[in-house]
Amino acid sequence: MDMVAAAKPLASLGAAEGEENQGSTMQAGWCERSDCRNAAVISFGKKSYCFDHFCLECYGLLERAEGNSARISSQTSATREEIEALDECAQRALEISLSEIELDNLDRARLLDILLWSGDLTAARRMRRRQASVSVAN
Repeated sequence: MDMVAAAKPLASLGAAEGEENQGSTMQAGWCERSDCRNAAVISFGKKSYCFDHFCLECYGLLERAEGNSARISSQTSATREEIEALDECAQRALEISLSEIELDNLDRARLLDILLWSGDLTAARRMRRRQASVSVAN
């Protein structure tokens, strides 16, 4: 798979819209995976990744989260950290898809899959948290 790196550092969507940047997401520099020599395109979880390693990190997170969903009973609420990690995964995928990086159809499909899967897991966890807080309040 060909990697296309941005020729210049890119700003996050919030920065592009004039909002305060809450953790720059589009990165210049190199992928922080020790076995990689590709340019970084995004920051995720306090590390910078090339496109392929970003996707691998996201899929790992999503698979763990889905595995946890199978083990979590309906009475156990998701942690805030789980929800925030899934939200960040979706946000970063969206930022890459709207950036100046040239993506082929397979790359776009991977980002859409990450975005939709993150959204499904986040929605399920938020609903569980609301149900848990309602039953505690009663």
